Amino acid sequence: MKPTEILTQEHVLIRLMLDNLSVAVHRMELGGRPAREFFEKVIEFGQSFVHRYHHYKEEYVMFTRLAEKKQGTLDQSVKALRFDHERGLNYLAEIGRSLPGYAAGGEQEAAIIVADLAGYVAMLRRHIYLEDHVLFPMVEKDLSERELADLVEVFKQVASKFGGHIFETFQQEVLNLRTFL
Repeated sequence: MKPTEILTQEHVLIRLMLDNLSVAVHRMELGGRPAREFFEKVIEFGQSFVHRYHHYKEEYVMFTRLAEKKQGTLDQSVKALRFDHERGLNYLAEIGRSLPGYAAGGEQEAAIIVADLAGYVAMLRRHIYLEDHVLFPMVEKDLSERELADLVEVFKQVASKFGGHIFETFQQEVLNLRTFL
């Protein structure tokens, strides 16, 4: 399997999570209140799987190698991706800060959570689209078969640092989230 295929498979899981978040936003706009635990699991997924695991492999491994190969012509694109990654963490942090008030019935906190969830979903969908349709094809075109194989090995090492089954663990978590909606 190519490194871009591994990351694309992870994008499928992230989009499934985003689908759950879109359902939560819609229900909250209609007055529903998903359980606090739903948002805690969303934050854990975003911080652990998306940021520490998935974005690490993209940003610090694959895109760094591609940028080196492109000799600076991708620096602004990589910088924009890093900005999106930080924005995502900021959305999650704001949701986390709003949870105590939300759990106590706060309407202002519910409104903040809806806005941050909607922003997070929109930003990540656009971000994933750009990676899947612009950067991943560039990686496959510009990196050699040996460089692609090396990336797969690095991805395996990263996965082993997370216990080896991080994808399967979070896949089950994402599927279970529907029970909170």
